Amino acid sequence: MVYLNLNVNITILYIIPIIMLFSIFTFSVGLILGFLNVFFRDIGILWNTLNPALFYLTPIAYAIDIIPQEYSYYFKFNPLYHFLYIIRNVLHQGCAPEFYHSIFCLIITLITVCLSILFIEKQKRIYL
Repeated sequence: MVYLNLNVNITILYIIPIIMLFSIFTFSVGLILGFLNVFFRDIGILWNTLNPALFYLTPIAYAIDIIPQEYSYYFKFNPLYHFLYIIRNVLHQGCAPEFYHSIFCLIITLITVCLSILFIEKQKRIYL
């Protein structure tokens, strides 16, 4: 870290709850896709097609600043954008995550968790 001139401060600890929240989100999305794949076999094929598109539509390998301002609005519909935004704030800028993005990530995680629980309960009723 010294070699890369990275300043480590106490705000790096924000990354722990962010990673936990992101892990819960991805686990819930995986449960939902797994449930839907049981009933609709094309979900796996569709996900293999949409996954690279989601990668390129999420500012992972590039900064959001290179997108023209009139198009950057559409990127904010992507829930992964908000997760990566707060992760970049903590790791690159060394500051606390912004409240708006943190709340949005929490809400989208709660929605996916509730949907996955709903799907699991529905699957229990189908097979029992």
